[in-house]
Amino acid sequence: MRYLAFEQSLEDAAPIGRQEKRRAPTAYDWEEAQLEAFRLVYFDGVPPSFGALIRHIQGWYIAKGGRVPDESTLKRRLRKFWTIFGPEAQDKAA
Repeated sequence: MRYLAFEQSLEDAAPIGRQEKRRAPTAYDWEEAQLEAFRLVYFDGVPPSFGALIRHIQGWYIAKGGRVPDESTLKRRLRKFWTIFGPEAQDKAA
């Protein structure tokens, strides 16, 4: 019985020291862009080059009707993605 009361009090208590960080809204939906990159790899395979991936994501932003990030920003945001999947494209080309 005491355990249930304790458990309920924990559920009612606000988390201590874990406040959500408030961030300014971003001009681009990076999470959705990354999901589009994953969708591309899943359904169509790894693009032949990093440039092809960048062009695909630029086209995706255009199709959504929103602003398109500049190429250097896209490269910076997608570099980790390409580091993981890029070697597969190089293996295909060899």
